[in-house]
Amino acid sequence: MSDLRLGVLGHPVSHSLSPRLHQIFLEQAHLCGAYEAVDVSPENLGNWMARDAHTYTGFNVTLPHKVAMLAYVDRVSSAARAVGAVNTVLVRGQELHGENTDVAGFMAPLPPDCFARWSRQGAVIVGAGGASRAVAYGLLSHGIHRLTFWVRDLQKAAPVMATIKQMAHSLALSSEAIMAVQTVPLESWASAGLVVNTTPVGMSPHIEVSPMPLSMLAQLDPQTLVYDLVYNPLETRLIQEARAFGLATQDGLDMLIYQGAASFALWTGHHVSHETVLKAKALLMASLNPPGA
Repeated sequence: MSDLRLGVLGHPVSHSLSPRLHQIFLEQAHLCGAYEAVDVSPENLGNWMARDAHTYTGFNVTLPHKVAMLAYVDRVSSAARAVGAVNTVLVRGQELHGENTDVAGFMAPLPPDCFARWSRQGAVIVGAGGASRAVAYGLLSHGIHRLTFWVRDLQKAAPVMATIKQMAHSLALSSEAIMAVQTVPLESWASAGLVVNTTPVGMSPHIEVSPMPLSMLAQLDPQTLVYDLVYNPLETRLIQEARAFGLATQDGLDMLIYQGAASFALWTGHHVSHETVLKAKALLMASLNPPGA
């Protein structure tokens, strides 16, 4: 096999941990190749795709190109089509295949024995941006269709909500319990089995803020899992405060690692072992929390 050429396409993208992550995957699989961060602005995306895309074995796609990438690939997986976003491109001869591994990455760290309970309790999702669609598709695919989206602007959220309701219909689920709100009804909040922050609130360098006030965290059921997709810092203010209330928490680093592992398997055919996942997490955690930080 010739050397693999992999990368992540975004703007900006210099902060990405993906090159470090995939270098670990390549070394553990004893494969020759490199994974690079490729900064391409939206206005240059078309030129880059025409000129450079086929020189890669495959590449990830991050903000702001995930939705736009749908127009550039020749084939789209059912998950990517349903979510309306591509985060992984496979180069197969002259064809570009679009996939979405964010769904698998989001779902991987969730405890499977909770899905039945969450289908009764429902979930609250903070934000209605691109990440919320992958979250919604993963939850809907596991029968969790009581979804309350806590948003700032109902009008801006409307197109995403329409997409998510269509997801529910395609999975033969009712969309009646899917709603966007600016104020979460107490019954939805207090009974939620899962709360997911899909916004960048609390991300470095603005680590002093949280998307949820303490008064709302105090109202959550003690068994509620609080999942923050932010991974830098690992312990966001939201995670810290949720733990202070005795709530179970999940940071966003596992999602990054598992979506990367799913992409790597698609490109190379190599399954990333549990041991490699643990090694990658330890190394990335060390880079996010350097000594003396």
